Amino acid sequence: MLALTDVGLAYLLIAATAMPPKKQSRWLRKIARRYDPDRQVRYYRARREGLVTIRPSVDPPTMAEFLHHCGVRVLYQDRETLAVGVH
Repeated sequence: MLALTDVGLAYLLIAATAMPPKKQSRWLRKIARRYDPDRQVRYYRARREGLVTIRPSVDPPTMAEFLHHCGVRVLYQDRETLAVGVH
C-alpha cells in the first residue's frame, strides 16, 4: 500500500489537476504501479533477487523474548506490537 504524508498527497493532487481528466487516471495508476507493485510482481522480484519469505508461527511470549534479546524494546505481547518490533 502506498502511504503518503499530507504534503506528499497535496503535491500529487496538484500535479494531477494540471493534466486533462482522461490522463489523470492513467498517470495515477502508473505511479501506483511503480511505487507499490501488486503481490505477484513483488514475489517474482524477490525470487529473482534470491530473497526468501518466511512466515513463522511463534507464540507471543517467545517472540517478545526473542526481540528483547535482539535489543528491541517490547512493551506488550499483542500481535500488533510484536509485528512492529519485527519490522
